[in-house]
This record gives sequence, C-alpha cells and structure tokens, in this order.
Amino acid sequence: MVPVNQPTMFLFCSLAQMDPVNQLTMFLFFILAQMAPVNQLTMFLFFILAQIAPVNQLTMFLFFILAQMDPVNQLTMFLFFILAQMAPVNQSTMFLFCSLAQMAPVNQLTMFLFFILAQMDPVNQLTMYLFFILSQMDPVNISTMFLFCSLAQMDPVNQLTMFLFFILAQMTPVNQSTMFLFFSLAQMAPVNQLTMFLF
Repeated sequence: MVPVNQPTMFLFCSLAQMDPVNQLTMFLFFILAQMAPVNQLTMFLFFILAQIAPVNQLTMFLFFILAQMDPVNQLTMFLFFILAQMAPVNQSTMFLFCSLAQMAPVNQLTMFLFFILAQMDPVNQLTMYLFFILSQMDPVNISTMFLFCSLAQMDPVNQLTMFLFFILAQMTPVNQSTMFLFFSLAQMAPVNQLTMFLF
C-alpha cells in the first residue's frame, strides 16, 4: 500500500513475531495502520493492549473505534486503556465511559470520578446512569459531584434518596450546608419519606 508509515510497519512487524499472536489483533492493527493520519500514541497503546492475555475482544473493538476519532483526548484514551485491562469489566460501564469520552468539552474531573465509580464491585447501574447525566450539565458543581459520588457507594442506598439528592444538586444557587445536612439525613436507617420531603 502507498503510502505506508514506517513506524507503523515496524510495530506491525514486531507484533507479527510474537507467539502466540491473536489473528484478530493483527487484522485490526493492520487496518489501523493504513489510516491517515494515524496518531502514534494511539498505535502504541493499541499495540500494548493487543499483547495482553487474555484480551477481551469487545474491549479491543471499542478501543479501536475510540482511537479513530478526531480529535481524541489523550487522557480519555489512557483512562479507557486502564479500564479495559480490569477483569471482570462491566460492559455497560465501558459503553458509558466510551460515550462520555466523546463529548466536547469534557470535564477532566468528571471523567476521573466516573472512572473511579465504574471500578467498584458491585456497581449500581442506576447510580452510574444518574452520575453520567449529572456530569453532562454545564456548569457542574464540583462539591455536588463529589457528594453524589460518595453517596452512590453506600450499601444499601435508598433509590429515592439518590433521586432527591440528584434534583437538589441541580438547583442554583445551592446552599452547601443544605446539601451536607441532606446528605447526612439520607444515610440514616430507617428514613421517614415525609421527613425528607419536608426537609
């Protein structure tokens, strides 16, 4: 093929020598190598990812798609790369993170908090979805995200509590002492629903 990027040929040549070599890996890397322009960092990360055994095929495919986008945030690729290595990896987590990474502009703190949240086991899917929605809002109150992230980890967590806190967090302006008191109240067991509503 013309033209062929020389570092691409070198990496592909090195990849081909390894034993055993996953045929799907070589095929995807070969396709990636032909694209112009190709981000060298992307190729290097994909090359490293391909060597890991076992490698989740869905992970490689999502990373491959992510790598093609222009522009691609380098921090996003690095965090996704780390996330992909963990076993087991929740597929919905990877999909949400992949979607989040594409948005412009993306708040770096938001991605970092979401990344931490996604690693916890078990992870409540509703929690991830609400946090994902919360992270898109502009502007987003940093203390609100942190408190919500902390609240989501508690076991058990009352779904109504999370929903009310989520609504409260959106209000402008939001009194920090109010959020703290509500956050403390929400942890008590049992919590009277009427009390929360009046509060």
